[in-house]
Amino acid sequence: MKNVHKKSGVDTGFSLIEVLVSLLILSIGILGMLALQGYSMKSNINTEQKTHALLILDGIEETVLADADNKGKAICKADALKEFSEMLSDIDPTAELGLEGGAGAPCPTGIYNNLTVYKFQITFQQLTGLTSASRTGPEEIVMTREVKI
Repeated sequence: MKNVHKKSGVDTGFSLIEVLVSLLILSIGILGMLALQGYSMKSNINTEQKTHALLILDGIEETVLADADNKGKAICKADALKEFSEMLSDIDPTAELGLEGGAGAPCPTGIYNNLTVYKFQITFQQLTGLTSASRTGPEEIVMTREVKI
């Protein structure tokens, strides 16, 4: 009877050490991809916040420009920005909308070359984890829009 199993002198298959090393390399790669996914999600949320803020600032600008006969002064009434503030708070409860310079800022903000100038700003907090390593805590984002009429 012939011996079916011949030893050729060359080991075949994988050793336990090789399998463990390959699993370690694979797990490091998967962890890196998971970290990248989390960063990507936070970045998308912050981009969405900025887009909504720009859309609201566009709406305010259109409101001011629609009141061209009155030099846009309808936006200075007490409740004129309320609708835009409510839209903003639906998107981000921490965001604030107002005239540049704060609540005591004059409305309109100024006059330049016979044009009435309004400066609006939206302030919100960027999600943590997207700022540079030297900073601590969330970064405040301020977006402004200047309207001349």
